[in-house]
Amino acid sequence: MTNEFEINYINFFAFLDRILTATKNQEKIFQTPIEHFLPEWNLPPELEYSPQIKQTKNPKKTALFLFTRASIDRMSVSKSLQKRVLETWKNPEKRWIFYPKQVARKSIKSIEDALKQDFKYALPINPSLSAGQGYKKNAITLIEFYNADPRNIIKGKTIKEAATDLQEFEGIKEIAYMIIKEYHSRDLISPIDPENLMFKIDIHKSRLPLQCGSINLKNGQRRVHHTALINPFKQTYLQFCQERNLSSEEAMELDNALWVIGSEICVKKSYAHCDAFCPLQENHCRQMIQYNTGKKKNDPTNPKGYVRDHFGRGSFIIHNQDGSLTEIRGQQQDLFFKANKN
Repeated sequence: MTNEFEINYINFFAFLDRILTATKNQEKIFQTPIEHFLPEWNLPPELEYSPQIKQTKNPKKTALFLFTRASIDRMSVSKSLQKRVLETWKNPEKRWIFYPKQVARKSIKSIEDALKQDFKYALPINPSLSAGQGYKKNAITLIEFYNADPRNIIKGKTIKEAATDLQEFEGIKEIAYMIIKEYHSRDLISPIDPENLMFKIDIHKSRLPLQCGSINLKNGQRRVHHTALINPFKQTYLQFCQERNLSSEEAMELDNALWVIGSEICVKKSYAHCDAFCPLQENHCRQMIQYNTGKKKNDPTNPKGYVRDHFGRGSFIIHNQDGSLTEIRGQQQDLFFKANKN
């Protein structure tokens, strides 16, 4: 419980139970194996055995590929990012961006250009550190302290210790847990306590409980900031796994399932897509809420069509001005969409 909201555990656990059932019974989107959607299971072909198995042909290169992707993950659309990273790896002349020793020899301008052109990534780490400066700094840190191999950041450490060290890298933050999970999933390296792997609370795993009515805002508030949700939601997901006696592998599968729903269905903002693929649409999902990225589209005063909106940046907007639920999906098709709107 916080000063901003309280958690509705009945709704929270109910939608998680529904996802567990859907994955077990291979319903809706889970008719396709979860691995089909996950970045760590969609690597460049030369890194995989045929047929694909948990281990990869070249664990170090795989670790560098995934670390690079994670380093530029902030504020990106997952599917588009994955496509750009794979395309860049495929080009031998551009592959240097994945290797710390080669990055360290490049100028900041060369790195900035590569990040912008190949990854569409130019988000500053902070006002005094550009994307290119942060990326080169990370490469140098990998060389000096970890023998240019990101697996060494995790080797011989607990999850908490590994996450703390990963978060020393520029731009990593909560992505640290995603890196640990992906490395463990592909048998690259595991922490010494893999049974304690925790959910990474990204935008998708924050949005789903909100859309399923799992929090009640206090004091007439209309929005809640993403950062306020991280620790309460992390504890609630953990509590659910403990009460359902889920193994660490089952908990990881649930974590992946939540990400798949958010990244493959919610991002479409389409009732038709919800009806066809989402196991939550009939009895759990109440709304498709807006997330304030700090930009407003189609502003006529801005030649690029965007204007910065720093008020509420990083917040989920739960209610409209009149107190009703927000809804940003496409036109509802009443003939087939059965979501509970109460």
